[in-house]
Amino acid sequence: MKTLLTLGTASILATLLSTTAVAATLNSKADAEIVAPVTLTEQATLNFGAFVPDAAGDTVTITAGALPLRSITTGLPVTSTISSGKFLIGGKTGLAVTIVLAVVNPLANGATTLTLSGLTSSLASPYTLDGTAADTIYVGGTLTIPPLAPAGLYTSASAYSVTVNYQ
Repeated sequence: MKTLLTLGTASILATLLSTTAVAATLNSKADAEIVAPVTLTEQATLNFGAFVPDAAGDTVTITAGALPLRSITTGLPVTSTISSGKFLIGGKTGLAVTIVLAVVNPLANGATTLTLSGLTSSLASPYTLDGTAADTIYVGGTLTIPPLAPAGLYTSASAYSVTVNYQ
């Protein structure tokens, strides 16, 4: 009986070992999504309005928001239109973006310049696009007026930059 059992076991083992292995192949899917670049559309310029600065120099600050506030250190504000810079961000809803503000050039009137600094954004960075009006950046900042700056319109076509990139 032992011999039959051993012969039977040996026969099963020989069959298992002599069976040819079968390879398995599976074709799989691949995906890609091309996302449109982020866009920025300027809807309002950063406008510090009109004011009478102190003869010793002054600073004027505009807050970042839909209804900005203006403060002037020692001079006198004159009733005028003020505004935060306003930019609409376009991009893929649900993706996060980083927001970077940078001063580029001073505001000038002839040889006299006013220095822009302390730029602020109404949106925290990173920010997740939601496809609504909330995807609007308001920009505020501080303007430093030198002593005895002459009256006139001070402007810069490229005072600051707003950079928005997908994370």
